[in-house]
Amino acid sequence: MIAGLSGTLLSHEALEGVGSDRGLLVDRTETIARQGRFRSWHARIRTQLGPASGARTVFDRVAAPLFKQLGYRVIPLAGSGEALNAALQARGPGAAGLVVTGWGRDGSAAWRAAVRHGIGLDARWSFCVSGPDVRIVDSRRTYSGRFMQFALEATLEDEKAFQIFWSLVRAEAALPAGPADGSTLDRAVALSEQHRTQVRTALSRRRPGRPGSPAQRLRDCDQPSRSRQKRARVADVRRGADRHLPGPVPPVRRSAGSRTALASCLP
Repeated sequence: MIAGLSGTLLSHEALEGVGSDRGLLVDRTETIARQGRFRSWHARIRTQLGPASGARTVFDRVAAPLFKQLGYRVIPLAGSGEALNAALQARGPGAAGLVVTGWGRDGSAAWRAAVRHGIGLDARWSFCVSGPDVRIVDSRRTYSGRFMQFALEATLEDEKAFQIFWSLVRAEAALPAGPADGSTLDRAVALSEQHRTQVRTALSRRRPGRPGSPAQRLRDCDQPSRSRQKRARVADVRRGADRHLPGPVPPVRRSAGSRTALASCLP
């Protein structure tokens, strides 16, 4: 597992198996020095901010300095009292959305605002910063509801996590150089989708009755409950049948006169 990374947009297994030779991740020797600068900056601000810090404070102290270090131009835009909006630009024509909330606010609560802001900018990606976390949502494939989220403290303390963070979130990687070009972040998401498809295909090709297969394990676990259900149904049927069966026929008691009359009728 990659420290600090959560969400359904990226596959941990796919990213852990990718090296810098495939052009997706920056070489770790290049990110070590940057990681030290990011870590020193974050260590200072996280002791000065907390739940009382509003959106403006988080924007000025966390979001704007963070994305400037990542190579973006941060252009403030209008926003509400609970959230501030900005546009992130780089050298190319592309842009990304930025929504900043108060300290520690749940990123899922700002999902709608981030998606709308990204659609307004015609941007593929929107970033949501709550102070401790940076969440990235897809503004175009909104039906999927997928996202990726980096916990800043854990990400900046771990070498592999920071390598992925810098390789995918910096301006050069998140924004394409041209309208027809795909970004490094797009390729990472596509790689994760390909990995999930391969895993599903491999699981579906296993024979249902093969020992150890998911279907066989499910049947084995469910067998005792099925037996109990069958016995319960049989007992219910029997109890129902017993209720509908007629009881023993009571003996017919006749008087002495009736017995004499019946005897006289016999030959």
